[in-house]
Amino acid sequence: PAFNLADAFQWLGYGMVVVSLLREGNQLWPTENERKQVWVLPRFQIRLISVILAIGSAFVIISGVYAYTYIKVTIRDLVPGPSELVQQKFLVPFLETFFVVSVGFLLLLFIIARVLSHRMAGPIYAFELFLEDVLRGKDRPLRLRAGDDFQHLEELSERVRSRLRDNFHSNDETTPPLSVTKK
Repeated sequence: PAFNLADAFQWLGYGMVVVSLLREGNQLWPTENERKQVWVLPRFQIRLISVILAIGSAFVIISGVYAYTYIKVTIRDLVPGPSELVQQKFLVPFLETFFVVSVGFLLLLFIIARVLSHRMAGPIYAFELFLEDVLRGKDRPLRLRAGDDFQHLEELSERVRSRLRDNFHSNDETTPPLSVTKK
């Protein structure tokens, strides 16, 4: 692989972005809006990440085999006589670079899949906790984070709360299904 100053500064910039996200990420994602668990629904998240990584790995293998074969055949066709030395000179660095780029790609794919799975699993987990609280008689709203999927669950949970309160007031029961408290 070729090296130049522009590439070095570009990778330095990437590193600075990652470091600043790790150090100052709480400004983008406030602490009160942070889920404390890394794996909210581990079986679901691991299964989703595995599927995404399998697709990414298949892409890496297919593109690697294609590129390697293309380079090998091109060198064989362009170089007169025995081409093993030329192939060695070009194919080994290609394979090393391709391996490093592929590992980086799969690592990035893992991180993206983990974040996406958390944004999907988090609202489902929060909704499950909300329903458990409702069944225990606790009246509370469901609040999801801004970047989460399934935002419609907030509206659905509010309809459930409203329906339970209406049923309680219309039935005039002595024990409320929800302890209605104003906040």
